[in-house]
Amino acid sequence: MKLVVYSSQFIPGDISSADVLEDIRIISQDWNQRNEITGVLLFQNQTFLQALEGPDDKVDNLMQRLSSDCRHRNIDILVQLAIQHRYFPDWNMATIDLQNEALFAQDTLAKLIAAYRKNVRITDAGFITLIQSMLNNSGIEKIIN
Repeated sequence: MKLVVYSSQFIPGDISSADVLEDIRIISQDWNQRNEITGVLLFQNQTFLQALEGPDDKVDNLMQRLSSDCRHRNIDILVQLAIQHRYFPDWNMATIDLQNEALFAQDTLAKLIAAYRKNVRITDAGFITLIQSMLNNSGIEKIIN
């Protein structure tokens, strides 16, 4: 099994970011369930941060599909790990718009990504745990089902 965490930049178009996130959520939940993928998609200030996990070949296939998705650019793989257990087993594909969460400053996601890139003392597993902790302890509701 594999876990991938990447960041990318939203490409604004004729559709609002809220509508794009809803579209991604609806399509992803069905596809991910059929392909044994779990994970979470965070969005704030035109930045996506997504964690995906599942069978190696299915995660690789999904990353290939995402690389040609015209709704974002500059995919930067932050973490790619072989894993023995899922970090997000109950998250079919949650989409969370942090812009609508009063608990987070408007640059939280950018600072989290920058801190990970700069700080070699944060391990990949530590970065994943930080994302989990942020989701589990913030009062954010999973936007699934």
